Amino acid sequence: MDLLAVGKISKAIATALDISVRTVESHRRTVLRKMSVSSAATLARAVARLQP
Repeated sequence: MDLLAVGKISKAIATALDISVRTVESHRRTVLRKMSVSSAATLARAVARLQP
């Protein structure tokens, strides 16, 4: 979640976590849906509000 929140692209996240880009994109879609947001920018704002 932290990598998504700071705006990392899927390829950078995949490399950092040693997983495929497709897996990152799948997880990103799931997180966006569960957080009821439509973009990574909106997700970053939502995460910032949740952190102390």
